[in-house]
Amino acid sequence: MNYILLDNSVVVQTIVKNSHVTTGDYEGYYDTVIEDPSAQFKIGDVYSLEQWELYNLTEQERFKKLVPNSISMRQARLQLLEANLLDTVEATVANDRAMQIEWEYVTELERNNSLVISLATVLNLTEQQLDELFIAASSK
Repeated sequence: MNYILLDNSVVVQTIVKNSHVTTGDYEGYYDTVIEDPSAQFKIGDVYSLEQWELYNLTEQERFKKLVPNSISMRQARLQLLEANLLDTVEATVANDRAMQIEWEYVTELERNNSLVISLATVLNLTEQQLDELFIAASSK
């Protein structure tokens, strides 16, 4: 079995447990000793419960967990600009008064908002492409 030894949430050592080693051998020397059956963590990694939960998910589940529920309009506009989609979105919004009002006055854009879904359809974006835009926008 693999274990990680932590000091201040940083992996300082990784060990493979054999019959001569117990986690108690390390108590008092490190903040925390945690079982790492997948051997995903390496020395220098920062351990957090969120990261641990992500490692135990499938790749698709992990990706979905990274998609924010909402982003600010500033983040949305910057990401659309970077993806060369902003002009198309603004032209689409200009032709629909209800969309225009929502686009201009909403402060946060929720991933499952009807405006987002409508614009994704106009832009021919798949669910994954839309999720990728939201993930990228959340870092802006």
